[in-house]
Amino acid sequence: MNNNIQNNKYKLKPIIKYAIQSRLFIWIISLLSHIFVNEHDSSASLILSDNSQSYSTLDQIIIYIFGVFVRWDSFFFYHIAENGYIYEQETAFFPFLPYMMRILSNTILYPLQFILNYKCVLLISGVLIVNLSFILATITLYKLGIKIFNDEKFSKIAAICYCLTPSGMFSTAIYTESLFAFLTFLGMEKMVDKKYFQAALIWMITTLTRSNAITYVGFFGYEMLQSSEFKKIANYIYQLVMRKNTSSHFETINVKRLLKSVLKFIVYSCIVILGLVLFQFYGYKKFCLDVKDENGNFIRPWCENKLPLLYSFVQIEYWNCGFMRYYTINNIPNFFLAIPMITISICGIISYCKYDWHRMLTLGLVNNISRTYYSSYLLPHIILWIFLVLYCCTSMHIQVITRFFSSLPTLYWFVNNNSNSSSSNGRNWGYIILYYFIFYGILGVVLFTAFYPPA
Repeated sequence: MNNNIQNNKYKLKPIIKYAIQSRLFIWIISLLSHIFVNEHDSSASLILSDNSQSYSTLDQIIIYIFGVFVRWDSFFFYHIAENGYIYEQETAFFPFLPYMMRILSNTILYPLQFILNYKCVLLISGVLIVNLSFILATITLYKLGIKIFNDEKFSKIAAICYCLTPSGMFSTAIYTESLFAFLTFLGMEKMVDKKYFQAALIWMITTLTRSNAITYVGFFGYEMLQSSEFKKIANYIYQLVMRKNTSSHFETINVKRLLKSVLKFIVYSCIVILGLVLFQFYGYKKFCLDVKDENGNFIRPWCENKLPLLYSFVQIEYWNCGFMRYYTINNIPNFFLAIPMITISICGIISYCKYDWHRMLTLGLVNNISRTYYSSYLLPHIILWIFLVLYCCTSMHIQVITRFFSSLPTLYWFVNNNSNSSSSNGRNWGYIILYYFIFYGILGVVLFTAFYPPA
């Protein structure tokens, strides 16, 4: 891994071109779907229109062109951007994207309010933020790959794989996928540069975008374990347990360095989690402290909990998310939708683990291997992948796994790695996966535009 990559090694023009072309392609497919496919639901027209306000011809054109990006969860982000958090269930959708939409509409795009309805300006803001975030995410993934693998071609193809992600419509519509991916990749890039404080600040903002960003504290945990003092402990245990070497010498531990490593992990982790904590406190204040009955008692049941987490309550109460809650007969079709991504993930994880089981068992503290997809630096990424697969398969609406994994760089590195080799029967699984990406991505655009699942 080379951390001193010079700017002249970055060939950004083709990366930016691929990112823009992929968004334009999805936009065109969505417009054609809007024209030729009957919509299952007309909610978008109700959200984007207001009978109490007048809409010019230009307003109608903007709504027609960009309204295809407002479907399903986009309604919540759009409503929060316009009105703030009114309903308890809206807190399942985190504030960074909708408030960025509001800020952009009232600052840089404010002049547009003289010629367009405010709803249209918000719509433009959302589309701009999401698609600009996608372009930045593609660039950042490309740069991240170069810094880890020192391989421009490998990193370029991985970035192109990201442009072909099967959740392409969700990375173009007013959803958090693109913004979350950009912040995720940017934080990972800072980790490679060993700018840990910057990574922590970026991921704090990421936890204000989506809750699962708190898992990124694991990267700081891994860096703590990689410190020299923890490696001494790991090496001694490895020799004693795995090698059965009872005569192994235990190296002297510098307690000061050890405690310093632990303290850094705690501080950086607290910074990352701070975004989520602040948002939960906002929810507690708004729906508990500021809303009580005439006797001063809390109205909502979750306010009485020892740890009153609004997010956990909302996920269970309104979305039926929780451990094994989704395993019902009615949801069987949704599991079929998730099978391809689960299969790809399991294959990617097993492929990495099989390369060196000892490395997995010792968390890479003993063996240090450097080879593209099988680089030891990818170990914390693989551990994150394992955790998210288990979490998605047990505690989420399983069909969203395709877009949920769009921010995992290991997915694209694995696909790219397989596209460069063929199996024993002559099949190139990397290309087969990319064909699935493209087919599912186009189908997803059509279904999303017409208000059909998965969403």
